Amino acid sequence: MKATKEQVLAQQSKMQLDEYDVCACCGKKLKGKAAWLELSFITNQYYIDNVVPSHESQGYFPFGLTCAKKVALASYQ
Repeated sequence: MKATKEQVLAQQSKMQLDEYDVCACCGKKLKGKAAWLELSFITNQYYIDNVVPSHESQGYFPFGLTCAKKVALASYQ
């Protein structure tokens, strides 16, 4: 069953940044808002909407909002 957008956002809001978190794409230190994208080790792509089966997931990684848009769009093309 695919998670709804609201479920994904609720899950992501529970993930907190700490002082060591950097963007998984560009390496810049993250301040304030971040997007958490899930990595599939099968496709080696990041996804935003919880479509990766748990047995294929490498977990969630933090991205700056600009990088998250670029990476997530590339995953769906």
